[in-house]
Amino acid sequence: GPGGCGDGGGALGATLLAAGLGDELAVCTAGLTLGAEGRPMLAALGVERLADAPRFAQIGVEAAGPDILHRWGRIGPAVGVPDVTGV
Repeated sequence: GPGGCGDGGGALGATLLAAGLGDELAVCTAGLTLGAEGRPMLAALGVERLADAPRFAQIGVEAAGPDILHRWGRIGPAVGVPDVTGV
């Protein structure tokens, strides 16, 4: 909404995360409900087990007009991307 958060592309976001290129998520919440008519935040990631899901830790929360912006930083490797932390 005006002065709040906009919506992004779920397909692009999923592609970046699956390729290991997404190191931060910015997720907005708002005081409204869309139900099944709403757009998904991300397209399919191909995650079959919770253990394989990309992991993020919350690094910030702030007001964005009438909405709330939640920021999350990656804490593990992406799906199908080897963990090269510490290499």
